[in-house]
Amino acid sequence: MSTSSQMGLGEIYGSQNEKGGEEMSDTQRSIKTVLGRLDGVKQVGKGWVACCPAHDDVKPSLSINQGDDGRMLLYCHAGCTAGDICDSIGLELSDLFDNENINNSVKIKPVENKPKVWDSPEQFISVFKNTLNSNSINQWKYENKFGNEILRIIRFNIQGGKTFRPIFPIYKLNNKENNNNFNISNLIQKHGNTEGNNRLDVNLINSENNIQEIKCEIIGWQIGDPQGLLPLYKLPEIKHKNRIYLFEGEKAADAAREIGLSATTSAHGAKSANKTDWEPLSDKEIIIFPDNDDAGRKYAHDVMELLGELKDIPKIKIVEIPDMPEKSDIYDFIELCRVGEVSDENIKQAIENLASEAKWCEIEAKQDTSGDGIAFKPMPLDVLPSVLGDFIQCASDAIGCDPAYIGVPMLSSLASSIGTKMRLELKQGWTEPAILWSAVVGHSGTQKSPALELAVLPVRRREQEAMQVYLAECDSYEQAKLCYERDLAVWKRSKDGGDPPAKPEEPIAERFICGDVTVESLAPLLQNNPQGMLVMRDELSGWIGSFDRYSSGKGADASQWLEMYGGRSFTIDRKTGTPKTIFVKHAAASVTGGIQPETLRDSLGESLIHNGMVARLFFTMPPTRERAWSDRCVTDEMKANVQCLFNLLYNLPHEVGIDGELQAGIVRMTDEAKCAWGEFFNEHQKERRGLPSALAAAWSKLEGGTARLALVIHLARWAAGEITADAMYELDERSMNAAIKLSRWFMNEAKRVYALLTTKKMSSKQQSRIELVRSKGGKVTVREWQRSRSIKTSAAARAELDEMVSAGDGQWVDVNSGSKGGARTRKFVLN
Repeated sequence: MSTSSQMGLGEIYGSQNEKGGEEMSDTQRSIKTVLGRLDGVKQVGKGWVACCPAHDDVKPSLSINQGDDGRMLLYCHAGCTAGDICDSIGLELSDLFDNENINNSVKIKPVENKPKVWDSPEQFISVFKNTLNSNSINQWKYENKFGNEILRIIRFNIQGGKTFRPIFPIYKLNNKENNNNFNISNLIQKHGNTEGNNRLDVNLINSENNIQEIKCEIIGWQIGDPQGLLPLYKLPEIKHKNRIYLFEGEKAADAAREIGLSATTSAHGAKSANKTDWEPLSDKEIIIFPDNDDAGRKYAHDVMELLGELKDIPKIKIVEIPDMPEKSDIYDFIELCRVGEVSDENIKQAIENLASEAKWCEIEAKQDTSGDGIAFKPMPLDVLPSVLGDFIQCASDAIGCDPAYIGVPMLSSLASSIGTKMRLELKQGWTEPAILWSAVVGHSGTQKSPALELAVLPVRRREQEAMQVYLAECDSYEQAKLCYERDLAVWKRSKDGGDPPAKPEEPIAERFICGDVTVESLAPLLQNNPQGMLVMRDELSGWIGSFDRYSSGKGADASQWLEMYGGRSFTIDRKTGTPKTIFVKHAAASVTGGIQPETLRDSLGESLIHNGMVARLFFTMPPTRERAWSDRCVTDEMKANVQCLFNLLYNLPHEVGIDGELQAGIVRMTDEAKCAWGEFFNEHQKERRGLPSALAAAWSKLEGGTARLALVIHLARWAAGEITADAMYELDERSMNAAIKLSRWFMNEAKRVYALLTTKKMSSKQQSRIELVRSKGGKVTVREWQRSRSIKTSAAARAELDEMVSAGDGQWVDVNSGSKGGARTRKFVLN
């Protein structure tokens, strides 16, 4: 037994609490709690040493003692704080001590000659190399998507092992140091700049919704992590990739990157996956290669669970390399192959083959669902240039609708501004034009019409400007016509025998948008406007109905619309009008509009569902939002920026062939884009197998549709200044991956819409009730339903909900009324 206030290991774990023994003090209990959660505990003299849980500790570097004044002394020789240590073993300082003033119970021995803030990472490394007797280091930078460094992990290689220390930058905000580093860290991670240097100029929207200019500057470095979630490793490098390989640890990720894989990891190893922001991996293909041990496999499943909580769940595979030793990883596999003189290209191919052979993991979506239980996923606006994505998001907030109500029709608007002037070559003999058909499915009152008008606003403005020019030309023409008629009369009376005066040409209006869906009316417009047009209908049922409508016994309009979808030629013979025959050499009509769910179901017969016409439509059916007042609006500057982008696309010229005829410019894919397209194409073919025939038809059209999306996105990026004019004719991997991501979103929407088409028809009353519940988050209490429907009694409200249960629309569920338990509340929940 120790004779001083310091106690040995036996005293802490001994019999102080046994009957008749003395009760342990707060400090004794604290030491017992801490020692019980540490590895490698050894008694040294009157204290203890253990492996520090806050860093990768091989040689025990944590000392635990009790001071003469009764306080517990914790000292990590690598510099970890008490907060780091407690956090790593699942404790808070307040969990260890009963004293109100924790600092009276715990004392952290200061680290001599270590300033709290270092001028640079180099200074920090120099100090710690001496402190830890480290002979070498490795370091890895973690950056946000703009390339600004957020965190640096430094590995100190020491005798018998290694230890890791993280450091992060401290910023000065508007010439005032930001001591807590919270707001500024979030600001840098969220906004950043595109230069990746130490001085940043960014904008922040403050609490009054005013834009405030923020100037930031790195003034030092501090040990630890910045507050908030950490970015993925090499985020700027992987953010536009569609397939990403995930490993445990930077060393493994770097080894995979060396052989050409798009690889990443999360900071701080297998136990810290929850400290990372996984949102950038939304809706991508994630291939996880765990380390070959229990900790590695647990890390893989932890990551899969975190990815499953994202709004837009990615596709995930977990792949293990066969016949590898315990605790090995991808780095060991690559090095083993290199020893066997296998080329990096063949190593990469072997890893890709393992990934291709593995099955996709089944992850249960946690989002609210609508329509046959298929989850709605938010439209990925990040695939578009920011000038468009910001406009769509702001406009949807201002209107009070889902962004897809604006984003999907805008894709058709963008396509119409390109039209027949460009085509994407997938291979020799296979090209796709910039022609898109889209439809927004939503009930009346869901803001389809105002959203649609904003989506086609740049097209309407272009037409308004063209009509002003046309009207001015008409005035000039009328004057020229009067002069011509006067000169012609003079010429007829003269006997000189000279040439007659030149007859002025009647001006032709340049058109960009129309609402008439009859082919006979559309044909002359397309003949005079070879780049194509946008057909916009607030209600698309009439257009869809025209596919089966016979005109004068000569057949449906469907065949001509198919030619317009392909950008090909067609001929119209008319009984009346001049000319009697209209030939359109390059017909292009992008289409967009809205339609109500029940109307869509009524408009589509079996023939239209299966003949491929409807399969060419990009559908979206966003859930209904409960509207709330917002003073947000789309600024004139936003509208002007979007208009500028559209005008650049409209001003793209046709190429002129040897015969003098207009023809499309050909955009070709880079090698990286071809690889991404090939992977998508093969995976898409596998997914198509086993689908119902109607959905399989839609899947087949999505192949060419994805290429069209890639062309539109690529040229929009050029118009937004993201790529140079020289690169405009080379579609890169980023544009292709963006199109693939958007296409996969449309695939999910196709499943939701086709599920609607194949379910039993509902009455309008039943559908409106379902939509009301959906607007309330998919579940309501009897009281909430009574108020929403203005029903006089709760019994009548319950009866309505019981009717919906009987119809199979939902079920009663008992839920806790609060986080602390108590009475349970019964709610109606949609199926």
